Amino acid sequence: MRGEQGWSPAALSLVRTVRTVRTVRSVRTVRSAWGLAGALLLALLSLGSAARADDLSRRWYTLTTPHFEVHYYVSERYSEAAVAQWVAAAAEHAHAVLAPELRHWPRGRTQIVVTDRTDGANGSASVLPYNAIQVLVAAPGSRETLHDYDDYLFLLLVHEYTHILHLDTIHGLPRLVNAVLGRTWIPNQLQPRWFIEGLAVVEETRHTSGGRNRAALHDMMLRAAVLEHRFLELDQISSLTRHYPRGTVPYLYGGRFLAFLAARYGEDKLTAISHRYAGRPLPYGLNSAARAVFGQTFEQLYEQFKEHLRRRYAAQRAAVERRGLTPFRRVTDHGWVLTSPRLTRDGRELAFIEGDGRRHDVVRILDLQSGATRARLHHVGGDTVALTPDGRQVVYDQPVFWRTYNSFHDLYARRRGDGAVRRLTRGLRAREPDVSPDGRWVAFVTQELGVSSVRLLPWAGGAPRTLRRSAPGEQFFTPRWSPDGRWLVLSQQRAGGRRDVVRLRVADGALRPLTDGRALDLDPQFSADGRRVYFSSDRTGIFNIYCAEVEGGALTQVTNVLGGAFSPAVSADERQLYYVGYSARGYDLHAMAIDRQRFLPALPYVDDRPPPTQAAQQVLPQPPVARPYQPWGTLYPRAWAFDVADDGVGLSLGLRVDGADVIGRHRWAARVNSNTERGYVSYAASYSSQRWWPSLALGTSRAVGPRGGVVIDGQQRSYVEQNYGLSLSAGLPVLRLPEHGVSLSLDYHVNWLRAAEPLHALVLPSMLSPRLPEVGLLAGVGIGVGYDNVEAMPGRSAPSGSAPRRLAQGRCRRVGQRVRQHPADLVLDRVRAAAVARRARARPALRGRCCAG
Repeated sequence: MRGEQGWSPAALSLVRTVRTVRTVRSVRTVRSAWGLAGALLLALLSLGSAARADDLSRRWYTLTTPHFEVHYYVSERYSEAAVAQWVAAAAEHAHAVLAPELRHWPRGRTQIVVTDRTDGANGSASVLPYNAIQVLVAAPGSRETLHDYDDYLFLLLVHEYTHILHLDTIHGLPRLVNAVLGRTWIPNQLQPRWFIEGLAVVEETRHTSGGRNRAALHDMMLRAAVLEHRFLELDQISSLTRHYPRGTVPYLYGGRFLAFLAARYGEDKLTAISHRYAGRPLPYGLNSAARAVFGQTFEQLYEQFKEHLRRRYAAQRAAVERRGLTPFRRVTDHGWVLTSPRLTRDGRELAFIEGDGRRHDVVRILDLQSGATRARLHHVGGDTVALTPDGRQVVYDQPVFWRTYNSFHDLYARRRGDGAVRRLTRGLRAREPDVSPDGRWVAFVTQELGVSSVRLLPWAGGAPRTLRRSAPGEQFFTPRWSPDGRWLVLSQQRAGGRRDVVRLRVADGALRPLTDGRALDLDPQFSADGRRVYFSSDRTGIFNIYCAEVEGGALTQVTNVLGGAFSPAVSADERQLYYVGYSARGYDLHAMAIDRQRFLPALPYVDDRPPPTQAAQQVLPQPPVARPYQPWGTLYPRAWAFDVADDGVGLSLGLRVDGADVIGRHRWAARVNSNTERGYVSYAASYSSQRWWPSLALGTSRAVGPRGGVVIDGQQRSYVEQNYGLSLSAGLPVLRLPEHGVSLSLDYHVNWLRAAEPLHALVLPSMLSPRLPEVGLLAGVGIGVGYDNVEAMPGRSAPSGSAPRRLAQGRCRRVGQRVRQHPADLVLDRVRAAAVARRARARPALRGRCCAG
């Protein structure tokens, strides 16, 4: 599911540590270099000892079932054992329903890695070099596109295992080639992404009572695109697109398009396409497969799909307009991202998070009388902002690295006056903050191993207090204080996919339901007098703002829109409503006058969904027994490849193999080449380990090839050199922040140079001074320091950032020189990237070097 959140952000490292080499010729000096390398390696290990504790505390285990191997870890912080047992049972259930439907039963077990290292909800699947699924345990946020589910982990497994069954289906010539070379040719992976992801979305919806094809959020996106004439064509969804909603496009369009085809022509047609394409010797012939299965091309089928949507949404628009559209005013008009509108207590200012899809999101504080922007604060991640009662500080959550290898959210407070930032939590996985009316407490939610908690943090400092902990599979979202500080109102995800508004009593953590049903009720907020709660709900199939009376629960509909309405913010006098509205360009801030006499009666929710998933049923005769993880089962090579090249001496034939274990601790590669004319053999082998802190890498090689620089009597002579090499390196991330990273590296290498063939040359005194080849031992050691502040932004032609800096220092002495040099290299790169649709810009760089000796 990667890319579901619009190509989620990832740091692109431009930092490559500049290495300095100390060259020596004598064995004695090589030994001293070994000593220096050992001392430096010990220094790096000692630097990492404090920060690596969590990583080394992880002990990995494996559960084996008939069709899966589930890998999980136990650490000092928590154990994934219970989650892994559930994943094992749910995976077997997914296999039982999907394999017959897609008519494919993989050979061997599929590997599943369960991890809770991040607060983001996602997963991934791969069939190279073996079938493997990664499951991130964290559940989706309140308004993420994955938020419509009855059992999130089962939905995720159905989606990812559909990818495995689809891509692992191989017939004909590709299957024969793979039988000889190993797994190298995956025909279905060459299908457009809308088909690959669309098929998985169809299956996740078919086998659960949730899923994106059933979600009102996805329906909203397509409805707006059709009614506003911004619907993407088939060629636009068949490649990476800059159009909104960008990374969601393959799931949105592919899922609905394939569901339309399955409904009109039969569910077995999608499986038939998969099997027919899986045997094609030539790629990219998707239309020929479509003609064979549907009797039409995908272009013709897509036109039918578009007409179907026009009719559907025209009828939906007519039904909405019959009840009367709600008039509103656009406060912003940029589209893309807008979340979490929050009013100051006096109602004069409104804070919210906004983004244009090309730059970092910002926290913007708007003067509502003049429309002027009072503050624009740089924001990295997180989708919630809160204000202190006096409006002088902004409280927010953002993802940060915790103990190097985890990405967890923590809370921060920033003063508007001087921009001073105070970190409120550390490693707590805290999100969605709200400050109490008296300013003494911060309410927030945490999530670990898929279990959610509502907690309170003293503003003055101190340990947090847990108010309520959810049952497994349930979640709490967006807690908001009542005006008297006695209650919190929040959205609760319950078993079976029910998302309701509940009140939580601060004194004892008791819950009081306010709504009850299968509709998704989101983003609740109290009115200023505490007598009503405003929230967003999809009970009619379109997200609108509703109002519920605290006493009695009487429900009315506040907005009636064609797009969607979310995150209400109600003024203190309850005369003005601000909310997040949706159009085909994305989200914006809307405003409307409140007249409670004109609120509409809330229509009853029509539940047309199938019964909730029962994935936890007893599909395993006995729970699998955990055993310590062993890498060997996934470390051996699954394929090999030929190399044919000119090595400067003649034609060279080679063979390459590699391997990596499924949890990413070990990786290796090897190759061997033979010269067909002279029989020279070259080889290289490498191994790297992420098991320890720092990471370690070892390599050895033998290279045979021509070398220049040999001069006899002023004439260049042919010379073939043998170069035996051995290298050892270590890398250490010293500091990792959302926008900055500092790393150290150490490497040591030694080379033994000798002639592959005798150099026959007669040197006479009358000749010019010859230049003979260097032979013997050469060794080098280097230390590097890297600083990186480069980040990837969707829609950009290059990484964005200010000035990534690279710095390396060391000592070197060249062969034949008595002068020791102390070089220092500094590289400054200024990267300014433009949107894909706009012009490309130059990338100036400043480079310099100084050397004293």
